[in-house]
Amino acid sequence: MVESEKCNTLKMAFDK
Repeated sequence: MVESEKCNTLKMAFDK
């Protein structure tokens, strides 16, 4: 997984 991908996943999880 790319750094940006990880950041995006974390962002979505936190946004929930």
